[in-house]
Amino acid sequence: MNDFEKHKEITDNFLKKEESKDASAEKGKETPTIPDAEKEKTKGTVATAEEIAKGDERILDTPEDELDEEQKARKEEILKAKKPDKPEEKKPDDQDRLNKRFGELTGEIKDLKTEKTQDRDKINELEKQLGEVNEKLNPPKEDVEKKAEGERVKKYLEDDKDKPREEKREMSKEDLEEWLLEDNVSATEWLMERSLRRSGEKRAFRGSQEAKKSVDKLTAEMEKSSKRVETKHPELNTREKIKELKEDGKTDKEIHLILYKENEKYRLMYDIMKEDPKKYWVENGPELLAKEMEKRLSKPSGKKEFTDEELEKIKQDARNDALETEKERISSLDEGNGSSRDKETKPKSNLSPEMEKKKKEILRRSGVSEEEFKDSVDRRKKIGL
Repeated sequence: MNDFEKHKEITDNFLKKEESKDASAEKGKETPTIPDAEKEKTKGTVATAEEIAKGDERILDTPEDELDEEQKARKEEILKAKKPDKPEEKKPDDQDRLNKRFGELTGEIKDLKTEKTQDRDKINELEKQLGEVNEKLNPPKEDVEKKAEGERVKKYLEDDKDKPREEKREMSKEDLEEWLLEDNVSATEWLMERSLRRSGEKRAFRGSQEAKKSVDKLTAEMEKSSKRVETKHPELNTREKIKELKEDGKTDKEIHLILYKENEKYRLMYDIMKEDPKKYWVENGPELLAKEMEKRLSKPSGKKEFTDEELEKIKQDARNDALETEKERISSLDEGNGSSRDKETKPKSNLSPEMEKKKKEILRRSGVSEEEFKDSVDRRKKIGL
C-alpha cells in the first residue's frame, strides 16, 4: 500500500465536499420559465420525464447480470425504440510542477513520521495537501467521464441550435419543458433516444481512454527501444540533421528524401518498415528493424569470386575447348557427301567438373552464352588473334 492509499479516507472526504458544492451549484442554475398558469402541470410532467430518462441511463450503464427482470425488460424496450473527446491534457509544465510537489509532500510526511514528531496537525495538513495534489494528477475516472460528457452536451447544443428539435442531440431544459407540454409522446421518445446515445458515448469514451493508455505505453517502450538502437547506430539519430534542414526551410517530404538518399541505414530501415508495418509496431520494434537492417547490410552479394590464377586457367581452358570444337566441326564437314553441313558434334571438354562449373559461372556473369563465346573465338582465330 502506497502513501496515498494510506490516506484514502482524507481524499474521500475531500471528494464528497466537492460533490456537495457541485450539487448545490447545479441546483441553483435551475430557473423554470414556464408561464404561471402552467407551472404546476409542467413541474409534474417534466420531473417525471427527467426521472425516467435518468433511470433509463442508469439501466443502460448497469451490467446485464446486475439487473432484475423488470429492469432487463425496460432495457430491451429502450434498445428496441431506438466518440468522445479526449480529456483535457495537462501542460507539461503543470504536470512537472504537480509531480514535484507530490514528491515534496511525500518526503516531508515520511520525515515527520520517521522522527516520531508529535506535531499531528502538521502531518494532517500535509496529508490533505498530498491528497489534493494526487487528485489533480489522477482525477477519478467518473469525474473525467462527467467532464467529457458536459463538453459533449455543450458542443451539441451549439452545433444543433438551428436544427428542428426532433433532430437535435441535446436541448435546453426550457425547450424540453415546452416540448413535453406540446407533445408529450414525441418528447418522451426523444428522451429515450438521448439516453441510448449518451450511454453509447460513455462506453466509447471509456474504450478510447483504455486504448489511449495502451498506445501511450507502447509508444514509450518503443521510444526506449529506439534510443538503444541509436546508441548502437549513431547514424540513425537524425534529430540534429532534421533540425538543420527545417531551419533551411525544407519541408518534411524534402527532409525524408534527403535522409533516404544520404543515409544508407535510414533508407534500409524505412524500406523494411514499409514491407510489413504491423510486424514492427511492437515494444521492441525499432530493435527488430535494426536487426533486419544489419542482416541486409552484411548479406553477401551472391557472386562467387575467383583468384587471378583460377580466372586465367578458366580462360585458357575455354580457348582450348573452343579450338578443339572448331577442329571437330571442320573435320565433320570433310567426311563426304553423306555428312550434313548442319551436323553438330558435342565437344569433349577436358575440364574437370569443378573447372567446367567455374567457366560457366564466368560466362553467365558476363552475359555471354557458350555458343556466342565459341563464335567469338572462331572470329578471333580467323583474323589471327
